[in-house]
Amino acid sequence: MHRSMQFAIGGVGLIVLAAVAAAVVLIMQVRTRANALDAPGWAQRFCAAEAKYAETLTPAFDNLDPNTLDIEARKQRADRIGKAQIAAATEVAKALKAITPPEAARTFHEARLRDAEEEAASTREQLDAIAKATNAQQFVLANAQVRFRRDSSAQNLAAAAQALPPDVVAALDAEPACRALPPAQPGQPGIPSTRGPA
Repeated sequence: MHRSMQFAIGGVGLIVLAAVAAAVVLIMQVRTRANALDAPGWAQRFCAAEAKYAETLTPAFDNLDPNTLDIEARKQRADRIGKAQIAAATEVAKALKAITPPEAARTFHEARLRDAEEEAASTREQLDAIAKATNAQQFVLANAQVRFRRDSSAQNLAAAAQALPPDVVAALDAEPACRALPPAQPGQPGIPSTRGPA
C-alpha cells in the first residue's frame, strides 16, 4: 500500500508538472502574438534588414572571373568576399531574430532566418576548404558543396515566399527598401540572391 501511494503521489506530481509546462508554453505563445507586428510594420523592418544585407554584400563582389586568377590571388579574393558574405548574413539573421512577424508571415520569416544562418555557416565551411586548396579542382569542389547547400535553402525560402498571403506580399511590395531589391524569382518578394566567393 505504501508503494502504491508513492506511485500515486508521483503520478500527481507529473500531472502538475505537465500542467505547469503547458501553461508556460501557452503564456509564451500569447506574449509572442501580443508582440507580433502587423504586416506593414513587419514588412518595414524586414525590408530594412534586407536592404542592409544588400548594401553590405554588393560592394564585395567584382567582375573578375576567379578561374583567371592564380591560387593565392583566388584565395585572397574568396576570403575578402566570403567574410563580407558572412557578415551580411549574420547581420540579417540578427535583425530578423529581433522581429516578431505576424502569423501570416511567420513561415517565410523563419525560412529567411534559416537561409541567412545557412549562408553564414556554409560560407565559413567553404572558406575553410578554400584556405586548404592547392589546385583548381579543390576550388570547384568547395564551390559545389556550398552551392548545393545554398540551393536547398533557397528552395525552402522560395516555397515559403509562394505561400505568402496577398496582404503580406502587398505590404512587402509597398516598402521602398524591398522594391529596390532584385526579386529572387519573378513574382516573389525581393531577396538578394548571393553568389559564392570563389
